Amino acid sequence: MPGPNGWHLPMLEADSRSETSLKSILVDSFNIAGSAFLDVQVTTLSLMTFDEEMPHDQPDASDVDCAIRTFAVFECHLNSVTESAKPISISPPSNGRWVAHEDLLTLVFGNAIDRNVVQAWFEEAAGHGNTLDIPWWKPGWWREATDWIDARLEESGFNLTSPIVQLKNWYRSCLLRLETDNGTVYFKSVPSFVGQEPAVTRALALQMPVNLPQLLATDEMRGWMLMRGIEGTLLAETNDIVKWAETVRFYAQFQVNSIQNVEILLASGWHDERLATLTAVLEEVFAALPALTAGAASAPSSAELQRIQGLLPQLLAKCASLISFRLPDTAEHGDFHAFNIIFNSDYDRRTPIFFDWADACISHPFFCIALCSYPAEVPNGMAGVDHLREVYLAEWHEFAPIERLREAFELAREMEWLRGVVIFSKFLRYCLDCWDQQPPLPYSASAWAFRQQQTWLGYNLTDAIQSVAVPNQ
Repeated sequence: MPGPNGWHLPMLEADSRSETSLKSILVDSFNIAGSAFLDVQVTTLSLMTFDEEMPHDQPDASDVDCAIRTFAVFECHLNSVTESAKPISISPPSNGRWVAHEDLLTLVFGNAIDRNVVQAWFEEAAGHGNTLDIPWWKPGWWREATDWIDARLEESGFNLTSPIVQLKNWYRSCLLRLETDNGTVYFKSVPSFVGQEPAVTRALALQMPVNLPQLLATDEMRGWMLMRGIEGTLLAETNDIVKWAETVRFYAQFQVNSIQNVEILLASGWHDERLATLTAVLEEVFAALPALTAGAASAPSSAELQRIQGLLPQLLAKCASLISFRLPDTAEHGDFHAFNIIFNSDYDRRTPIFFDWADACISHPFFCIALCSYPAEVPNGMAGVDHLREVYLAEWHEFAPIERLREAFELAREMEWLRGVVIFSKFLRYCLDCWDQQPPLPYSASAWAFRQQQTWLGYNLTDAIQSVAVPNQ
């Protein structure tokens, strides 16, 4: 679109509607805005957010020197989002124009970030530069996925009653909602680096069908699963401490019962994040920190890195202390919080249902304790936290006296950073290994994903530093 200082990407106003369970704005709000602007049905290929330094003479500048801008990459469809993709000729909006890659050599942009994002898209689409292989970021994926969805719904005797709604789209998953004559259905796609989720969910649904979403179909090779929606109340939306207590009690029982199956679960693809495994790679992770944090928005200085790396002996000592309690590693949800648990109103209001098993792993059992550690998020505040801890630990009575369990619990709470440091560094190292140790294509969706993982690694490193200053109780 033309502007007083040059061309710029269209600025769209997206509805700020959000879905509580997603803790984010609905991707569908971008699709609605894009469809209205282009006068053709669109779906979102990718979303990315970048900070921009803004000169004050720009039309969209404010009193601040930077702005956070979200960019959406759309795929256009013919008459229906489930219709086959064909070359389409779409007239640009009034005063606008389409550009080809070669146009960037002469086109004058009003701000650098728009040009950089457009350049990155052309490079990424051509297969140039370092990018992540995320299937739903590619044109044509929507047709492939919706064809599969249509076929699986037909096999299950379900019929769509309204257009498919795109709920979430980022590098870790794509989530769609389908309204049918048999109720709400969800489709989830995950990338190869968390591709275990369909298999894990299917296996757990056989083991405890009342406590998992009902699966209609899976395609484990492509990381796809189709599941019935759950009518009920998220744990995060209730102040009923009894429901919270039932949740932690059931989860502890699940963990205890899973101890005997650890080797089977590892062989079936569950991530190995046992305490000894995490500890063994920590020295290697810390040695790689300069490369893993390079280019991050808040990258530590050389002096700060040296300080962090100098704390390694103390951090390893804390790991050894937790290992000394000799509590068995077992099944862990990996992202066990109150937004991933729902109480089904159609079955038993006291029966928790657990979903989003993308980070399922074998690890130290008490690393799940985030659910019952933060007074601001738990009914009755600190009293609620203490009650949930006791309910949870009661199920572990056969492994140690209650006082020892409390000590291990508190030490594990201080060490929540351990899994985060190893997991986020693992993703970053995977990317750098794929990219010959080079950074991602700047201003691409892959760059946004990489920077976000760097940010989360930074948060966990901060927690690690703080943990060695916290005396054991």
